[in-house]
Amino acid sequence: MTRHETRCEKRQHCGGLRLPRRGKAILIGIISLALEITSARAQSAAPNLVSVVVRGSTVYDAPTLFAVYREQLGKPVTATGAQAIATALVAKYEADGYSRPQVKLDDALLEAGVLRIDLLEPRIGEVRVNGNPGPHLDRLAKLCTKLRDVGPITQAALAATLRQMRSLPGLTLQATAARDETSTNLYRLDLDAEFDRTSGTLRVSNRGTDESGPNFVLGQAMVNGLLGGHTNLGAMFGSATDYEEYHGLGLLASVGTAGGRLSFSGFRSRSNPHERIVDREDDYLRDLASIAFARPLPGFERANLTLTATLDLDDLEILRSGERLRDERLRMLTIGPRWNWRHGRGTDYFMGVDVVKGLDAMGSGLTAPDIADDPRRADFFLTRLTFTRLSRFGTGWSVRLDAFGQQTPYTLPYGERFKIGGDRLGRGFEVAEIAGDSGLGAKVEVRRNLANTPRVLRGASLYSFYDIAAAFKQDAPGRESAATAGFGFAIQAGRVSSIVELAQPLTHPDVEGRKDLTLFAELALGF
Repeated sequence: MTRHETRCEKRQHCGGLRLPRRGKAILIGIISLALEITSARAQSAAPNLVSVVVRGSTVYDAPTLFAVYREQLGKPVTATGAQAIATALVAKYEADGYSRPQVKLDDALLEAGVLRIDLLEPRIGEVRVNGNPGPHLDRLAKLCTKLRDVGPITQAALAATLRQMRSLPGLTLQATAARDETSTNLYRLDLDAEFDRTSGTLRVSNRGTDESGPNFVLGQAMVNGLLGGHTNLGAMFGSATDYEEYHGLGLLASVGTAGGRLSFSGFRSRSNPHERIVDREDDYLRDLASIAFARPLPGFERANLTLTATLDLDDLEILRSGERLRDERLRMLTIGPRWNWRHGRGTDYFMGVDVVKGLDAMGSGLTAPDIADDPRRADFFLTRLTFTRLSRFGTGWSVRLDAFGQQTPYTLPYGERFKIGGDRLGRGFEVAEIAGDSGLGAKVEVRRNLANTPRVLRGASLYSFYDIAAAFKQDAPGRESAATAGFGFAIQAGRVSSIVELAQPLTHPDVEGRKDLTLFAELALGF
């Protein structure tokens, strides 16, 4: 028996009576007419929407708000329509990078066809600094005041301010937000600050080759907050487990505030790779020096823009059995912008453009006695592009897309070529395997953060990746390309991070002629 049957037979009316066909048709017509009359009365009872009054918005003007609700004008005022307008307003705020406002509907004038909406925009009402900020207390106070006065909260402005705070030398900062008890749209930002006079990192990696490495130790130590809290001084080093195969030592210094920062680095390295078949006496002597300036530009509500300028001095000398084989002295000026912005609630973007000009000055030049007709230029010109899109979804899932490009009409020195291999692009190769003057590539990574794990696995995640790239040379036809893929396990917990990764070249063998699955591992310690 179906849900529409009674205890009577399906084709019989209860009591043995059956309604005549004509009577049934008349009854159906009466019911339909009654429904139409009832519907018409209901529609006539609901006035048409003639106006929407939005109060409390300091972000949008009237024409912008009109575009949000104009499709509802002229329609009967219903709860569904009012909710659609409120939802569209919230979506407008979030799409433009603002935090979600509170929406209150006022129906006092609905009989006249007027819907009033009150918006309560989220704002920072109080910022508390806890812990020991060291010499940065005054700077934090100024940034906190700026954050309170900025108006409605934007994800970009909040992220930019926290980034400026965390860039202060030696400062570790954690931020949490809580609703202010004085008002429903005000929030309190709690900053837990800890200043360390000295800091550093130590990193161990096996991303090397049989000729140089494969195991490396890299380290950096800094003294923070000197000269009024605005200066860092430090040193860095790197070495293969076989000291002769590679070792280097450098200095670091930076000065300035979050409004503009000048930095200097210098590094000297020496390398004598040990070839497996014929071990030639090749010595690589390299000196690097870099002076950089970065300045964030204010005034962008939905994005953070930073302008950078860098002067690089790169000297490379290659000796074979004591005789000079190469002598490259590059002087390069790099300028370019960096953009960071957020779209919606779960997607972050980064884009950087670098314009690099090789300078015919300060002793620059290329010497290669073993090349009869050297097409390389020290006064080259090139453009680099970097793009990143990070999307978060679900519970602990994220997808990251990285794209890289380089274009130049010149034949470049090897150090400035577009390279495929290493942990940036071509991760299935230990080191750079393919290089060209121009090139492009992309990498996609899917990551799952693991929840409810034991304490020892706090901050653990699983990930997989795929990358593909191609390089083009000015002095040779065609192109070289490669694709790699892999998966790994990572832990980021406090000052300890580690990665264990299995990766494999898919279309091109590595520098040692292998296409096998390779295990890469890295351990980093902060102090």
